[in-house]
Amino acid sequence: MSDSHNTGHGGHHNSGGGHEIDEPPTKELFNIVWGLGALTMLSLVTCVQLFNNQQRDLMAERAKEASFVLEQYQTDMDAVTKGSGELSFKDTNGKDVKQRFVPLAVARELVLSKPDGLHAAAPPAGWQHPDDIAAGGQAGGAAA
Repeated sequence: MSDSHNTGHGGHHNSGGGHEIDEPPTKELFNIVWGLGALTMLSLVTCVQLFNNQQRDLMAERAKEASFVLEQYQTDMDAVTKGSGELSFKDTNGKDVKQRFVPLAVARELVLSKPDGLHAAAPPAGWQHPDDIAAGGQAGGAAA
C-alpha cells in the first residue's frame, strides 16, 4: 500500500511543478506594491502642484487692483513727502501730538540756515560723562 501511495504522488513531486502555496508570487506582489506606491506619490505631487498653481492664480487675480486703503495711504504719503503742512495724531498716552512737515530740500535749507540749533543741549544735573568715569572720576557728581 505504501508503494502505491509513493507512486501516486511521487511523480508529481519529482517533476518540480509543486503547489501554488509552496512558492507564493512574491515578485509580482512586490511589483504591485511598488507600482501603487509610485502612483500614490505621483498623485500627491500632482495635487501639491495643482494647489500651488491655484494659489498663484488667485494671488495674481487679487493683485490686479490695489486695495482702496493702500491707494489712500500712498496718496496721503505723497502729499506728506512732496508738500508741507501739519500732522496731528495721538501718542501712546492718548495725548494729541502735532508735527509740521516740509519737503526734504526745504528742511535741509532750514536746518543749515541755523547751524547753532544742531549743538547738543547742556547735560542734566548730576550727569557725568562715561569717559570721565572710566578715567577714575567719581560717579554721581556733575563734571566741572
